[in-house]
Formats: sequence, C-alpha cells, structure tokens
Amino acid sequence: MLEKLLNYGLLQGGWFICVLGVAWGDPWIGPMAIGIILAYHFWRSRDRRREILFVALAGGMGLLVDSLQKVGGLINYHHDTLAIPWLAPLYIVSLWMLYASTFTSSMDWMRRSYALAIAAGAVFGPLSYLAGQRLGAISFAYGQEMTLGILAVVWGAANPILVLVSNRIFSPPVVSRPLHVPAGTGLAD
Repeated sequence: MLEKLLNYGLLQGGWFICVLGVAWGDPWIGPMAIGIILAYHFWRSRDRRREILFVALAGGMGLLVDSLQKVGGLINYHHDTLAIPWLAPLYIVSLWMLYASTFTSSMDWMRRSYALAIAAGAVFGPLSYLAGQRLGAISFAYGQEMTLGILAVVWGAANPILVLVSNRIFSPPVVSRPLHVPAGTGLAD
C-alpha cells in the first residue's frame, strides 16, 4: 500500500512540477524532475527492461497524440521548448511517460478492465488538461466545452490502448520491489 501511495504521490508531484514550470516560463524543469522520478521508478522495478519499454512506448504514443492535437489546433502549448510547429513539446511527452510509470503500481486497477480504462481516460484525461489550462501551461483553441469533449474521446480511446499494451508487456503483472518499512511503524501492509 505504501508503495502505491508513493507512486501516486510522485505522479502528482511530477505533474505539478512540470505544469507549473511551464506556466512560470521554465519548461525544462518538469522533464528533468520527471527524468529523476522515472530513474527511481526503473531502479525499483523488478523488470526494468519491460518498464522502460512500456514507458518509452507510452511516450511515443503521447508524442503522436499530442502532436496531432497541436497540429489540429486543439491545444496551444505554452513555452514550447523545441518550437517545432508540428511536434508536441517535450514536457507533455514526459507527462505521458510519467503516467505510464503508474500502470504497474498505483493505477494497476485500470489493467483489470477496459471499461474502467475508458471511463477513467474519458474523465481524468480532460480534467488533467483543464487543470493545466487553469494553471497557465496550455490554452484551448476551440473553447473549453468543445475541447474537453474532444479530449474525452481522445483519452477514452488512448487509455485503453495503454492498458492493452501494458497487459501485453506485463503478463503476468509485475510489481515493484517492496519498500522496507520498519516493524512497529503501522505503515506495513
């Protein structure tokens, strides 16, 4: 349980560092922080090769999906580090990779059901972009309601694809090395 809480906390912390870094004009701080979080995640993993493969594939998927959203004019990414008109910025790709690092830990519950993955993607994907927009990291070109509706469809499709890839790579499911928790602390499972 402590492992999953730590994994989820690192997801949330990495997300905030990345998004606030962009909003405050420092788009490199997020990918650097996420790189450290991912290095820690890979170090703790029992199957580093598979974890690295899945995270890299998720990053590739994020590059494709968010590049299409950029080219289509759906999302305006602020402080784009590479400023390539047709390519999603590094910080958004690193967020996809960070999200993928939760699939064998805090978000493993989604791997049990594609319906759960669709619902979670359709709800929480757009909410993540909305939070990023409210914090000033991105802006919506077509208005909030239309953009969130499109993002619900995109993430309702993307999330179960990530689950499918995860289930193919991690069969049987892989868990991270357990944290050592001293006896008597009340934090052990």
